[in-house]
Amino acid sequence: MSSLLNLPNSNLISSGGCADRHPFSEIARVLRKNIGGNLLLTAMEDLSRRNFVKGSAATTLTAAAAAQSASQSAPTSSDRDYWIAVLTRIAEPVLLALSQRTLKAVMPVEAPHANSADRREYSHLEALGRLLAGMSPWLESGDNTGAGSELRRRYSDLARQAISATVNPASPDYLNFTRGSQPVVDAAFLALAVLRAPTQLWERLDHDTKSRLIEALRSTRMIRPGSTTGSCSALR
Repeated sequence: MSSLLNLPNSNLISSGGCADRHPFSEIARVLRKNIGGNLLLTAMEDLSRRNFVKGSAATTLTAAAAAQSASQSAPTSSDRDYWIAVLTRIAEPVLLALSQRTLKAVMPVEAPHANSADRREYSHLEALGRLLAGMSPWLESGDNTGAGSELRRRYSDLARQAISATVNPASPDYLNFTRGSQPVVDAAFLALAVLRAPTQLWERLDHDTKSRLIEALRSTRMIRPGSTTGSCSALR
């Protein structure tokens, strides 16, 4: 948890003073309530949902073309161009489907241990939380001018629409924050994304979505985290 509090925007979540009156501090309080010790950022799950990616091929190619166009001023291909292309390939199917509120309908759920019903409860929040935790520094990184700005603006907007769909009880893509123990992990990834991109993923949310997001994170308080001994041992 200390790693969260040491982020550049930690003044928003410090205790005492005027920081506690900032609405963003409520997310930090939810995090403090639910997560003990260090937040372990696990590796992303196998990205082998090939049919899902292929099903979004047209829109992914469009976004990739936008990224290429935005970076044409660079004389040669760069590591940044490569990583933006990778980000586009991963983010486009998830965020576009959520913005259209069709993620549950179109995203396949992989269950290598024949537990598809169980995985269906958690996979969609895993996809959003872990995706946004990874891409949020990039969303927050610029003033939306210069190379890549158009793509960054697009994904910032899609991310806000995705969060709205996720926490709205009337949405077909309203996600599980309370059943089972897994949601406390992926809610933490989602909260981390907001901490990393407070302007794009918090301040620019509409009032109703802010309230629903806080309530969704608060609802995970009912989940009692299990022992992390096995996870820690696996990382040694």
